[in-house]
Amino acid sequence: MKRIAIIEIYSHHVFVETLSSVLLTSGCKVDIYLSNLIYKQGGPLFQKKLENLTFHVSDKDESDFMFLRRIKPKIELENELVILNSVQGYRILFFFLVKFNIPTIAGAGRISEFFGSNYELKGFKTFRRLLHHNFTRFLLPRIVKRLKGIIVHTEQAKSLAIENGYKSQIHKMPFSLYLNLNNNHNNENINFLVTGSMNDTSRDYESLLGVFEKVWNDGKLNNNLTILSSPRGSYGRKIFKLMESLKKRGYPINYFSDWIPEKEYINCSKKADFLIAPILYEYYNAGELTSVTVESIRMGIPAIYPQWYRPEPTLEKSSLYYSSFEDLYQIINMLIDNKDKTILYKELAKKSYEELNIASESKKISSFLEEII
Repeated sequence: MKRIAIIEIYSHHVFVETLSSVLLTSGCKVDIYLSNLIYKQGGPLFQKKLENLTFHVSDKDESDFMFLRRIKPKIELENELVILNSVQGYRILFFFLVKFNIPTIAGAGRISEFFGSNYELKGFKTFRRLLHHNFTRFLLPRIVKRLKGIIVHTEQAKSLAIENGYKSQIHKMPFSLYLNLNNNHNNENINFLVTGSMNDTSRDYESLLGVFEKVWNDGKLNNNLTILSSPRGSYGRKIFKLMESLKKRGYPINYFSDWIPEKEYINCSKKADFLIAPILYEYYNAGELTSVTVESIRMGIPAIYPQWYRPEPTLEKSSLYYSSFEDLYQIINMLIDNKDKTILYKELAKKSYEELNIASESKKISSFLEEII
């Protein structure tokens, strides 16, 4: 029985659950190493007690870097493989400095940072973003050389790695699996849901809110919008004020001012009829996975994407695409006015996403591991 370690010190706790569930089903023992913050944020995802699954959590005041240094000898002694989940942000430096002397693979969530990026000095809104881009460009290729393989979430991401000369093993698997939760709401109104970071780098929340303001001004007030995110930075505060203004005018919008616990996140998601991805081309054009796809799969809900974005083929039948925010306005009205279309897309989503289950993914990952270990 293979014993595998998973490290998560960034924020992708949903994929930790997906990955660990698939590994356990394939017959592995799994050790999950989590920062204290991630352990708390994951809530019910990390409260299960299963055979062959062990959680290791950083101390309350322990930094991520010191946590990695402390667990390194234990992982090298007890595990045959370590999976570095979410090699992103400033934690890239930590994974560069702490090298594991056992076979190592990484989750390549931000695939455009792993492959194909160049050093840049222009085009950044802040000095911090310029600095992050260039130190990522310097460090990540050096980390990639140490890896026995990577895990990606889209076919486009896999193609990008191959096109850039990556020769080691690549495994494609969903970030989330279909949970088959019951959502008991009627078809008299449509619940629209938006997820993902509230920042101007990756999403255009301002234009999205403008679309719904127009819909509600038309008198279609039985259709709700939930923004399943919390404000950060000046852009987040700006969007929060816009949402407050819409709420004060009596429009059916729900939003949050702080971190959303996982239990509440799931409760909101399972009530949705459609997800909307107001994502920006510059951030998501290389095969990056959006949180809308994650929730779409988990809850079996159809999603609405920009025309240039393509999810996996499994999801395309139940997805809609808009060419502009004016076009998005028309699509929303079409769904509101045609209940049969709404029901059809929801049925297509559930039927399509049933393929994304633990049993099928565990077989695939077993073959991948045989090539690594």
